[in-house]
Amino acid sequence: MRQAAFITSLVLLAAALSCNSDANRNGIASRQLHYVTPGDAGFDERSIENLDSLFNEYIAKEAIASAEVMVVRNGGIAYHRSFSPEGAVSGQDSIYRIMSMTKAITSVAAMMLYEQGKFLLDDPLEKYLPEFADMLVLQSVNPSDTSFTALPARRKITVRDLLRHTSGMAYSFTSPDMQMIYQKAGVVEAIPSGTEVRTMAENMKILGSLPLLHEPGKYYTYGVSTDVLGYLVEVVSGQRFDEYLTEHIFEPLGMDDSYFFVPGNKSARLAKGFSNTTEEPLVKMEGPGEIIEYHTRTDEKFFSGGAGLCTTAADYAKFLQMLLNRGTYNGARVLGPKTVDLMVTNQMAGIGPHGGSGPDDRTLEFGLGFQLGTEDSYRTKPGSLQRYSWGGALGTTYWWDTENQLAVVGMIQMLPFFHNDMWEKMEVTIYGALN
Repeated sequence: MRQAAFITSLVLLAAALSCNSDANRNGIASRQLHYVTPGDAGFDERSIENLDSLFNEYIAKEAIASAEVMVVRNGGIAYHRSFSPEGAVSGQDSIYRIMSMTKAITSVAAMMLYEQGKFLLDDPLEKYLPEFADMLVLQSVNPSDTSFTALPARRKITVRDLLRHTSGMAYSFTSPDMQMIYQKAGVVEAIPSGTEVRTMAENMKILGSLPLLHEPGKYYTYGVSTDVLGYLVEVVSGQRFDEYLTEHIFEPLGMDDSYFFVPGNKSARLAKGFSNTTEEPLVKMEGPGEIIEYHTRTDEKFFSGGAGLCTTAADYAKFLQMLLNRGTYNGARVLGPKTVDLMVTNQMAGIGPHGGSGPDDRTLEFGLGFQLGTEDSYRTKPGSLQRYSWGGALGTTYWWDTENQLAVVGMIQMLPFFHNDMWEKMEVTIYGALN
């Protein structure tokens, strides 16, 4: 009898632990954004207030024209303020051009289709986009006329290559050689300007005819891979890319202010853009500047998966909270938990940055759409190895941290921006404020 009672107790204990585990998982999955006090979110209230003085300092010395910061922990918005020369205020509903922060959203869209069996990560890209069959690898460029020599690639580009930036496709600013080639061919790297290209399909035909910087899979090279990924989403889903994002990500998550092109009734909320220059601390971007004015147009059909979206800090925080919830938010299941786990698994084994120290470089860790925390970064400042991040060309930044259930969004509109230490100081302050 004692043995039977003991076995029964073990069974009941196991059931209870299983229920608790399920409850914990369900608790995380049900977390939605709501305002809380910093103390309720697990921050020291006086320490988190140091963010005010930090951003007011950068405003005062005209390093930035304005900023908006949102800090979320366990779904609770513990800090959300906007800064300008007029002072700090609670909250904000400004819309920002997030540039390369678009990449995370495009990567999630692709992984949704991967979950549906539309492709495998190691499928050759040409299976779905024949424009990328028979790719060449650059050997040399003649600067006098931008003619080049190239040899056939020894390996096909895969879908995984697009997600981890190992396709061999670059940005102009990452390779002077590719800059000459792209400019001559009229490649669009974010926003159509000075080119005949007006659709994603037209851009893919040009990219497919040009050489790669290196063999696919050999190096990490930051570039237009995620634009190609966005077009892949369009082709395999059979739905226009902007419409796919709206139907399958923005509407389910309640991201009501996220667009490629901001509608007229919201265009006044687009944050103004500024530059840091050597002559003047702040120069307002105005007039026909492509980046600043482009997103209010109504006749464009180019949807850059790498750098085209506009959104608010609150909308982007919802997207990050979905990832922290391991794929669900607002009652909607965007991804499965195991897929989210895969996206934050290092994909760089044996691969280093092109032009860097080579395949043995251990400082680069990148998943399927996100930069990962590394032991090197963990040793040099407070943080977490479960911290996943990226930013945008106009100075925007984000990270999400599964260890601390933390999501942070920082928004400015500066190009160029010479004060990236500001974001690192923000990170140190936030982690320092955790109890």
